Amino acid sequence: ERTPSTCEYFKRQGEKIEISHKGLSSMVKYDHIVVASANTAIDANHNWINKKNTTRLSAREDLASYFNSSNVPNKTRSSSSSMLLHLPLLCPPHDELEALLNKSLAFERKVMPKFFNSPLGKKKHIMQFWKMVYEEKSFCHVDTDKLFQSASSWEQVLNERLAISE
Repeated sequence: ERTPSTCEYFKRQGEKIEISHKGLSSMVKYDHIVVASANTAIDANHNWINKKNTTRLSAREDLASYFNSSNVPNKTRSSSSSMLLHLPLLCPPHDELEALLNKSLAFERKVMPKFFNSPLGKKKHIMQFWKMVYEEKSFCHVDTDKLFQSASSWEQVLNERLAISE
């Protein structure tokens, strides 16, 4: 109703549609770590980032830069998202993921029926969904309680908990 031409536009684009938000999930995970480290975690015991001198955005960007820098020892720099796969994660159960997949398939069938029935449609949608689940861990979030458990400082978290051996 509010965007009457959107569906038609995407139908016309077909296979030319590009995903432009790649990497977004890793930034969300960085944000989750930063927020938890700034005393907003469930147990509110961290308070490791000075909120008066540091914005959430700059702290998240600093953490992302930290993992992409060449002078960080024992870090995997292949990609931010691969680094995040080594962190303790909390993921939804399989039955919830299947329900989400079914809703996603139903939506695509309704919005783009021709595409849905094409070789790039349903079959590829299912394959990409499970890749996001099992390889990219897109539906998981960092278990900050486990990550910060018994840590005494942000530096300890950076140098010990977030260090990843090749």
